[in-house]
Amino acid sequence: FSPAMMAQVRAGTQEFKRAFAESMSRHLVTLGELRPASYEKGPTEVMHGLAQFFAQEMGAERQALPWNRWEGVFAQVGRRLTRSAWLHARGYRPPYHQVKVREGIYLRQPREEAFSGIIAEVDTENKMLTGLWNSPRALPLPLRAQTLVDYVPDLEFRRVLGQLLDVPLSNSSSIVTS
Repeated sequence: FSPAMMAQVRAGTQEFKRAFAESMSRHLVTLGELRPASYEKGPTEVMHGLAQFFAQEMGAERQALPWNRWEGVFAQVGRRLTRSAWLHARGYRPPYHQVKVREGIYLRQPREEAFSGIIAEVDTENKMLTGLWNSPRALPLPLRAQTLVDYVPDLEFRRVLGQLLDVPLSNSSSIVTS
């Protein structure tokens, strides 16, 4: 798995692709990086080794999966999810473009033209900025939503960062965290 290759096939600007590759490199690890010697033996050996580890360390039971009984369901769901009506259905559109890096970590870019060059790595669980590219202001990272008011005096920029963190501004221009 190559984070650089994965980022290059993603839609977006070259800057967004570079930020995505950098974020993946920080947050993801491959089996080859963890156990290069066993990875060279091939995927079957790696899967066997992982199954053995889970059985010994976690008490998991090894059993064959009956994939064939799911083939019809997979085909049906695949057809539904690739229909034009599904792909182009109206619905909620967040104020940012995003790509998931890993569970709880997203790369987001505002749709708003004035701030569209900004790219933020967001920890959604902790409501925190963990990376920021093309920011008009240097900010200490990681930066929690509730401290934005302390570090971002520009109300419009603070509002956009709040949107990227999914936290709105209150009437007093501070971030609402519940």
